Amino acid sequence: MVNSQKFGDYEVILYARHEENFLEKIYNKLPSRLSDFCYKISDTKGWGGMEITKTGHRIYWQYGSDNLWIAEFGSNSVAGLDVTGDGIPKIAITDQLGRQGGGSLQLFACGEKFQQIANIESWGHFPEFKDLEGDGIPELIVSDNAFYHWPVCMDGKPMPDVILRWKNGKYIPAADLMFKSAPAINELATLANEIKASPDWNAESVPEALW
Repeated sequence: MVNSQKFGDYEVILYARHEENFLEKIYNKLPSRLSDFCYKISDTKGWGGMEITKTGHRIYWQYGSDNLWIAEFGSNSVAGLDVTGDGIPKIAITDQLGRQGGGSLQLFACGEKFQQIANIESWGHFPEFKDLEGDGIPELIVSDNAFYHWPVCMDGKPMPDVILRWKNGKYIPAADLMFKSAPAINELATLANEIKASPDWNAESVPEALW
């Protein structure tokens, strides 16, 4: 057990297995798909995970990752905090996702009824709670991976940040917080000239700035 937090009738418990045996050191050097297959056969990753209990009874569990953690809002962990403004305490659990520095976030409502209310993946930008409007209810900053590995197989660019706001029981894009004025014509012309002069033009790809 690496972390445990209680609030009201609830408790969230995280487990991780930090030591590596000889086979695991070999698995980690293999290509990702083969590595995952080997871990499934040996089931060593199943030693890590999380459990959520209510009045001492396990009501939710997830195993297979040593990277699960309780998300934070400011200096506080999101275990018992109301991060959506509906008066119901929440648990937010994050996990690492790929090699781009991103992660996933699961959000659970912990009132009379326990339920998962959000499950969001964010490549490139680890999910981050941040109060951008000063109302005490944090927005969620993630990334837009629509261009991931497009149009050529290059990792992760462009992947702009996206700001989500909780509204009517779900996270939706906060367009007003992401709005930016269009560049001036002379700025666009300067950028176009820089792209045209880039040494990155070749038969297989174009300058990243073009996308």
